[in-house]
Amino acid sequence: MLDKNINYIKYFLKLISEFDESTILNPDITGNEKPKLNKNELKIEKDNLHKFCEKQLISENILFLASA
Repeated sequence: MLDKNINYIKYFLKLISEFDESTILNPDITGNEKPKLNKNELKIEKDNLHKFCEKQLISENILFLASA
């Protein structure tokens, strides 16, 4: 089964190798320095957050992952 997937493996390895920069979720494993992050804080009331997520038909997890 691995032989059948070798073309897929090569394809995805090629895609990964073409990235110029790392992201926060996928840190750079080449040893390059990490960029400085800006920190912004915003307080949101829990009820407002739940109402927003219900209206948008998404979970809180999806909202926070999308904002990362």
